[in-house]
Amino acid sequence: MIHGHPQYAGYTFIGGRFTVEVFQQQSDRLTACQLMDIDGKQGFPAISRPAAFVNPIYRLTCLSEKGYSLHIYSDDALKGFKYDDPNG
Repeated sequence: MIHGHPQYAGYTFIGGRFTVEVFQQQSDRLTACQLMDIDGKQGFPAISRPAAFVNPIYRLTCLSEKGYSLHIYSDDALKGFKYDDPNG
């Protein structure tokens, strides 16, 4: 599911293999702008505009049998918008 999160967020991947697809919103359209392959321990922060819930707009897919990640947000993550897949 493609979705966005609050202004401040931290992501830590603890184990497993993941693909993170990051999108940019341009008017009423989403465009893929970054693809990350995460294998093992890795973490990064993300900061965006206040109250925008576009931090980042992404889709996370676990490619291994098991995967563990921790996501911390500055506001209720469930307020973030869910987007339709731009590829159908």
